[in-house]
Amino acid sequence: GTPSGIYTVEYKICENGAIPVNCDTAIATVEVKNELVAKNDNLGTVATSATTSTPAGSVLANNNGNGFDTLNGVAVTTANTDVTPVTTGSIRIDVDGNVTIQPGTPSGTYTIPYTICETGANPANCKTAEVIVEVKNELVAKDDNLGTVATSSSTSTDAGSVLVNNNGNGADTLNGVAVTTANTDVTPVTTGPIRIDADGNVSIEPGTPSGIYTVSYTICETGARPTNCKTATVTVRVNPSNNEELVIYNHMTPNGDGDNEIFFIDGIDKFPNNSVEVYNRWGVLVYEATSYNNNDRAFRGISSGRVTIEKSTQLPEGTYYYMLKYENTSGVTKEKAGYLYINR
Repeated sequence: GTPSGIYTVEYKICENGAIPVNCDTAIATVEVKNELVAKNDNLGTVATSATTSTPAGSVLANNNGNGFDTLNGVAVTTANTDVTPVTTGSIRIDVDGNVTIQPGTPSGTYTIPYTICETGANPANCKTAEVIVEVKNELVAKDDNLGTVATSSSTSTDAGSVLVNNNGNGADTLNGVAVTTANTDVTPVTTGPIRIDADGNVSIEPGTPSGIYTVSYTICETGARPTNCKTATVTVRVNPSNNEELVIYNHMTPNGDGDNEIFFIDGIDKFPNNSVEVYNRWGVLVYEATSYNNNDRAFRGISSGRVTIEKSTQLPEGTYYYMLKYENTSGVTKEKAGYLYINR
């Protein structure tokens, strides 16, 4: 474990039996030269966090089959080797060789040169290698339904944003956290009278005819190389012929895939004074809510608790019956009822 360097030792020799003593001194010089080998590393694929640093591994470990960094053929340790700390962009290597990735690092392949030196060597005994780490973040785009929008005859109408949780499917996410305009770019698109800008805002051109419009859009992780993009759709119902018209989607598939997870009533947000009841085939009330809003107050195929069915019980597939009551803008109570189908 003697470090590399030039060592000088003074010694004395004496003639045996000489009276008086007959001695002389001299100097011995020896050079210790240890062989330090640094191997290129590949830390594989890592997904970053939105809020905390992510450990990716160590440059002193055998990461990719090339073998360990060695000193005289033996794997180096933090006791006999120092790593020169380095920060390259959002990748950091500390003095012990640990690699961390800063929060919010875009997807891509990063190559960082680093230097290891034999501890205590004089002159310095150092070698340089590279470490490669691939950051691969998970981007998820959810289909959106912006509900019903009444357009203007003279100006564009704001319909909402594709980056917001609009219909109970959940927000678009990057590594499980809702995306923002800071870490996600939306590819601007114009499909007929519907426009989506770079921040995900949806607008409707003046005079757009009544109808249901579905537009595909693409979101991409900001700064990712190669690109990390996902495509989804946004649906908006424009200017219904009757301002009190509601569209009831009576088919549900609450299986966790993000599509048709709830009993969706398009336009219910215009009539907050409402109530919804759902009955099973035997006429047992399995769900009820007031101020139904397709969001935190929404039927997801789970019982809200009655005498014969426990609360939070997942209801079986089958045909159910719904009753909707709502107060219109004139203060008149109206009712709608019909069958509701659950498939899982």
